[in-house]
Amino acid sequence: MNETAKRMLPEIPGLTTDISQIDLMLLRNLVDEPVRKGGVPLDLALDTLGNGSPVPQHLLLSIRAAWADSESRRQMLVRRYRMTPAEVRLAELIMDGHQPRSAAETLDVSIHTVRTYLKRLYMKVGVKNLAGLVRALLQSGQE
Repeated sequence: MNETAKRMLPEIPGLTTDISQIDLMLLRNLVDEPVRKGGVPLDLALDTLGNGSPVPQHLLLSIRAAWADSESRRQMLVRRYRMTPAEVRLAELIMDGHQPRSAAETLDVSIHTVRTYLKRLYMKVGVKNLAGLVRALLQSGQE
């Protein structure tokens, strides 16, 4: 857990940094609340990490916007960044965690084509690398 999460987690009612004390139903309700208020749907992934120990030592919690396949996201990418349909498909795969090589396989194009598309996306979005692209695209979806 990073320092920001350590500071924020205790401020959320019913949550704690002690994984044995976390109320999973409360957590699910907190994640679902923005959806009930008309916000962006969220995906919650929870896993324990024990490093071979029978008692989990860490909890891996991932909360992300669940709009990966939404038409509104595609329209936003085209409108905001003037992406082509091929660039949108690549951007979606990258935002979903694909590396360039696996994106090339999924799209059935060469890695060179993906690199060309990525260079265009960097310019359109105004970033210099893959991490910056992912961050900018995910943030633009929350606005």
